[in-house]
Amino acid sequence: MFSATINDKTFSVEKNEKGITVADKLVDWDIQPIDGRKFHLIKNHQSYEAELVSIDKESKILQIRLNKKLVEVSLKDRFDLLLEEMGMEDVAGSAVQDIKAPMPGLILDLKVKPGDEVKK
Repeated sequence: MFSATINDKTFSVEKNEKGITVADKLVDWDIQPIDGRKFHLIKNHQSYEAELVSIDKESKILQIRLNKKLVEVSLKDRFDLLLEEMGMEDVAGSAVQDIKAPMPGLILDLKVKPGDEVKK
């Protein structure tokens, strides 16, 4: 399960054995890919053209052009929702400022200098 926010309205989205539900309603859309980023949708006998303009994987934000109108969709997966439920939504994106030792002691040698980039 995840949530999608469009124009300050949040919808729960879930995929199960019946199909895809949005706000607890089973969606009956005919979706046909046109190419890698464009799709043709039919909902309630109305035709839509959708194009995936950009994806920001870090912030989980999609920009979709729907019938020539640009729409921004913000997504939260189950882990984001769990952190939010626990009151820890700001923790996920925060950067570590200080490194603390698991056990206090004397540091004998450092292999990096100030300003060096360290990769995990």
